[in-house]
Amino acid sequence: MIFFIAPSGGNNSYLCMKLINKDTGSTTTYHGAGSHSKKNEIINVLHIDNMNEDTKVIITQDYNDIKNLVSAEDTVIQNYIDKNREMLLINWFHKNIEKLGDEPQLQYGWRDSWIEWQTDLWKNNSKIPIASAVAEWMYKLFDDNFEDIKIVPEIKKRFNWSVMYESSQATVDEFKKIGYNYSIEEHDKWLQSQTEILGYWTKIKNSVEEPLSLDDDVHKGIALALHGKKYDLLRQQVESKFFLLP
Repeated sequence: MIFFIAPSGGNNSYLCMKLINKDTGSTTTYHGAGSHSKKNEIINVLHIDNMNEDTKVIITQDYNDIKNLVSAEDTVIQNYIDKNREMLLINWFHKNIEKLGDEPQLQYGWRDSWIEWQTDLWKNNSKIPIASAVAEWMYKLFDDNFEDIKIVPEIKKRFNWSVMYESSQATVDEFKKIGYNYSIEEHDKWLQSQTEILGYWTKIKNSVEEPLSLDDDVHKGIALALHGKKYDLLRQQVESKFFLLP
């Protein structure tokens, strides 16, 4: 069994499919054949009751959820990102669009539900509530000790998925570090499938000086945080600079 410790938005289904040599096809999001597949080869720990003889990978964001399940024969891998952390949010908001359910642990775990929830929370504190909410999330991701992304010392195998946005060879080398084969051709194919996502990223990076010029409020929030990081400003200072405070 492979236990994959990873934040939502980390290309987890694609990576896990590669770890078990499952054909990925080519699509922007790989959930359908990955963690959302009825074959249950790859499951989220929230659905551990669905585990069967076909299950090969269990994904969870919190190592504590599964550490008592790990045996000596199992493999534990942390999916870590050390830079370009805005990709986690771009992926989350543009791939996590299917309703997951109304259970407390799932209620706000998908785009539209989260936006509705956060709009209500921020409506009295910002002229563009979602931009401020996303900026707050992005500022948290700048912190290496933020619980969603911090390194778990007990896990010895670590895949740094930021390399997927650097080069094909760097990605091949990263797979090799954790004991798996991957090819430049596979990465090039994956990059083609991510054209839309990479396009959003380019627009955001090109708008860091003028974050509010972007159309999507999520993108505005990411760009606001990147602007703040560039100029060493707190989130509230960025909001004030761009006249978002009521």
